Amino acid sequence: MAPEVLHNKGYDYLVDYWSLGAILFEFLSGSPPFTAPTMEEVWVNVYHWQKVLERPVYTEEVDKEFNLTDDAWDLITR
Repeated sequence: MAPEVLHNKGYDYLVDYWSLGAILFEFLSGSPPFTAPTMEEVWVNVYHWQKVLERPVYTEEVDKEFNLTDDAWDLITR
């Protein structure tokens, strides 16, 4: 759910781009963009996404191919 929806502000088709970015993040990184022990904490993370969202970095040699490119990260965070 896009932050605009959580803010109870009006929203338009741009929230679909938010969803696309979240799906793209999970598709490329293998994990959801926002995780937490409880759903309430997940909503807080979505609400404050600019402070919470982190680019995943894989350091193990066998996993380095899964690091997001600069272009992919730029597309996700637009």
